[in-house]
Amino acid sequence: IGRESTWSLWYEPWFQNTSLVSRLGHRVIYESGLPRNATLAMVISDSTWSWPANVRQLRDISLACVGIPIGPSDSLDWKFKGRSFSFKEAWEVIRVHHPAAPWAKTVWFPGAIPRHSFCLWLTFHKAHSTLDNLLRLGIVQTSQCPFNCGHDESINHLFFECSFTKAVWDKVLKLNNCPTPTTWNWESTARWALGRTKGKQFHRWMRRIGLAASIYHCWRERNNRIFRQSVASPSRVEERICFDVGSKAAFCRNILDSPTNRAIADNWNIDGNIFKSTELGL
Repeated sequence: IGRESTWSLWYEPWFQNTSLVSRLGHRVIYESGLPRNATLAMVISDSTWSWPANVRQLRDISLACVGIPIGPSDSLDWKFKGRSFSFKEAWEVIRVHHPAAPWAKTVWFPGAIPRHSFCLWLTFHKAHSTLDNLLRLGIVQTSQCPFNCGHDESINHLFFECSFTKAVWDKVLKLNNCPTPTTWNWESTARWALGRTKGKQFHRWMRRIGLAASIYHCWRERNNRIFRQSVASPSRVEERICFDVGSKAAFCRNILDSPTNRAIADNWNIDGNIFKSTELGL
């Protein structure tokens, strides 16, 4: 607390995390003779506490304040288990904790592209404003898929039952040397992601980043068609995915130079300088 403290004497929780009004009631303000807008500076004199002596309710406060040092200016300190302040520490203390989702590491991982991961996160939550949801809310008059495949748009359909997005996702799977799935809807894709993308190996990292890029660019193309009347072919969307994934993968280093990893890198046209003889990284 500073000598010229501007903190409210009565209303801010400066004393043991509680305001004096909460602890003592409003009558203490009247009895003290101090104004309602009094600051702590009004009970400090020559760097020592100077409380009104005629108020019984303030005597215990006065005694307790003897141990509170007075400095040149107000400052805030973070005291938690003897550790210094950090935003991460503060967030971990105040946030509501929940068990991690089983797909968390499929969405958030080192080297991920943030906007792609966010779009994938929305997909796992089924939180996209797909036309079937908007139709139920009465916002649109039709839920017909904007890719003109003749079906209604939903999360399951869009990722990747739709003939357009299926072609895109099939290409990405082939680039990662993954087998062709028997079912293409989102429920099946999510199960595949949970079982086939976890791990630090390069080929599994490529599956994660490829899935996120596919979701993002298919959703972006869908929005372009609805809001901008702009149409791209599946091959053009695939090019965008290849650019994003290839550009990110090019920054990888110390990748195990195995036939599996080499084949995937060749498929994506990723330069061989990502490889070393031992797998120290991905």
